[in-house]
Amino acid sequence: MLEAPSALSCYIMPIRIVQVDAFTYRPFTGNPAAVCVLREEPPERWMRDVAREMNLSETVFVQKPTDDRALARLRIFTTKEELKLAGHPVIGTWFLLAELGVVPAQEGGVHVMQQTGAGILPVEIRFKDGRPQRVTMTQKDAAFKPSKIDTKKLASALGLKPNDFDPKLPPEFVSTGIFNLMVPLRNRAAPSS
Repeated sequence: MLEAPSALSCYIMPIRIVQVDAFTYRPFTGNPAAVCVLREEPPERWMRDVAREMNLSETVFVQKPTDDRALARLRIFTTKEELKLAGHPVIGTWFLLAELGVVPAQEGGVHVMQQTGAGILPVEIRFKDGRPQRVTMTQKDAAFKPSKIDTKKLASALGLKPNDFDPKLPPEFVSTGIFNLMVPLRNRAAPSS
């Protein structure tokens, strides 16, 4: 039998966390991430714990940069580990920072530099009528690792047939911060029937 915890067993710590939805203008339809703007750098363990508690694919902690070229330092955590770079949480974070006035609004594009685990990278925020409209990030050059994956098993796992794969481009791992398996297909009509 489960018992409800007593009020004394609860822990309350006030922190401001904003959930953002990247790649959308409608709430609850984009790719979510949590963003926590910090005045001081907390212990890494604390950031991992907060990210686990948020239970989203990524949680971003915005901090003062340690490199003078950057406007902000972004530390990105999954529920288990820190990532060097990830797309949608960076886009959502800079949109939020623009909304909060950290990035001065001006018509057209504003270019800033961000510090990430992948290095110092540029971001462009486009404004219209004083509001951010679009965020574009630049990633580091891609790194490639050939895969040693059994293509028959991969096809089966993806609901495809081996002949759905592009014969000139084998599946391989590609990273601009996180390695993902890229599986080139012959055409967009796959899966085959």
